[in-house]
Amino acid sequence: MLLIVLDTLRADCIGKQYGEQAVMPFLTDFAGKSVYFTRAVSPSNWTKPAMASVFTSLYPGVHGVHYGARQGVADDPTSDVLGEQAQTLAEYLRESGYQTKAVQTNANLTAELGFAQGFEEFEFKIGANARAVTDATLAQLAQARSPFLLYAHYFDPHFTYEPPAEFRALFPDAGSLPASDQKLLSPKNVADFYWDTIRTTLKLQPAPRLPRLSDAGRDHLHRLYDAEVRFMDSQVQRLVETVLKEHPNTLVVVLSDHGEEFWEHGGMGHGTTMFEELLCVPLLLHGPGLQAVRIDKRVEALNLLPTVAAYLKRERSPAWQGVDLLRADTPSQPAFVRSKGFWITLQVDLECVIEGDRKLVLDHTHNTASLYDLQRDPAEQQDITGDAPAEVEKLKVLLEQHRASNSAHPQAQGTTAPVPLSDEEREHLRALGYLGGDGK
Repeated sequence: MLLIVLDTLRADCIGKQYGEQAVMPFLTDFAGKSVYFTRAVSPSNWTKPAMASVFTSLYPGVHGVHYGARQGVADDPTSDVLGEQAQTLAEYLRESGYQTKAVQTNANLTAELGFAQGFEEFEFKIGANARAVTDATLAQLAQARSPFLLYAHYFDPHFTYEPPAEFRALFPDAGSLPASDQKLLSPKNVADFYWDTIRTTLKLQPAPRLPRLSDAGRDHLHRLYDAEVRFMDSQVQRLVETVLKEHPNTLVVVLSDHGEEFWEHGGMGHGTTMFEELLCVPLLLHGPGLQAVRIDKRVEALNLLPTVAAYLKRERSPAWQGVDLLRADTPSQPAFVRSKGFWITLQVDLECVIEGDRKLVLDHTHNTASLYDLQRDPAEQQDITGDAPAEVEKLKVLLEQHRASNSAHPQAQGTTAPVPLSDEEREHLRALGYLGGDGK
C-alpha cells in the first residue's frame, strides 16, 4: 500500500485549469483511472486532528487530539498527543505482516506527538519540499520488502507559498502588483499579514490593523499556491509511476488532510472556519480489482481505514467509527467535522454536520448556528437558518447524538497528557502560522 497525503490540497485543484495549463495534470489523469471520491469530507479543518482521525477511524471527540499548542503563545506550550489506546493504520497493517515506513514533513505529526505509532521507520523531514519527499520515499522503497505500507506526506501547498521558479512561471500574474501589495507580501511582512487576517476573521480584533490586499494581490497568492500544487503533482507522479512499475500489485491511496481558503468568505489559510474550501478534500483509491469510477456523493475521509481493511480482506476492528466505502450497499451517512483551532487562545470551537445537501455549522464561541443548502448555494453565501428552523433542530439533534456516541466510545475514556514542544518544533510551527499571531 502506498499512502500519499497532500497537505492543504483543495479538492478543486484536481481538474483546475489556467487556460491550457493544468494545475494537477498527473493527478487529474490518475483520478480518471481510480475510484475517485470528489467530495470527501475531512474530519477537521486542520492537519493534526484530521490525520489522527484518518489514521484511527475515530472522530476527534474520541481520540481527543485537538490542539497544536494548549498554551498558545506561552513560553512553554504543550501539544496534544495521539494516545496509544488508539490503533493506527500502521499498527493495524504491521500486525498483519506489513513492513511500515513513513516520510513525514508536518511538525504537527511527529513521533513525540504519537504519529509514528506502528511505523518501523519514521523519517521526519520538517518542511521538506516535494522533490526531497519523493527522493526519501523512493530510497525507503528500495529497502522495502513485500507486503509494505509506504506513507509519504507532501507539504508544499502550505503557507508560506514558495514554489520553485520554473513552476511559478507556469502561472504568471494576470497583471502587475501594486506597491502596497508587494510590501504586505514581502518575506518580512507576510506572516504579520497572515495573522492579521486570521485575527480579524475570528473577531479577535474589530478591524484589520494592516492594509488589505487588492484583488490582484489575492490572485497572486492563489497562483503561488497553485504553482506549489503543480510542483507537488510532478513529484507525486514520479513516486506513483515508480512504485507501480516495481510493485504493480499495490493499492495507491491519495488524499488531503484539509483545504485552504482564499477569501471566498473573507479569510485565508485554514483551521478557522467550516466552509467547503476547507472541508472538501479529494480521495482516490487505485489498485488491482478496482474499477475506475467517479463518485460525487459525500463521504468521510475517516472511512479510509475500514475501506483499506476490507479491500485487503482483513478483519474490521470494532473500535472503528468509519465504514467501508467500496461496499455497494453501504448507506449514505451524515458527515461530522470538529475543530478547536491550532491553540486555545484563538477561541475556535466549531462543529459541523452535513446530511444530504444540508450543512449546519455551530460556532460555540459566539453561540451561533449557520445552515446552508449546498445544492442551491454551493458557495455558501446565504445562511438559511431563519428560513428552516425545523431543519436546524433536526441537525442539532444529529450533533447531540454524535457527541453522545463519542462520549460512550470505549477509547474515549483514556486520555494522554499533552507534551512540551521542542524549540525546533515551536520555531517550525511559528513559521507555518500555527504559533504566533499575538501581535508581538
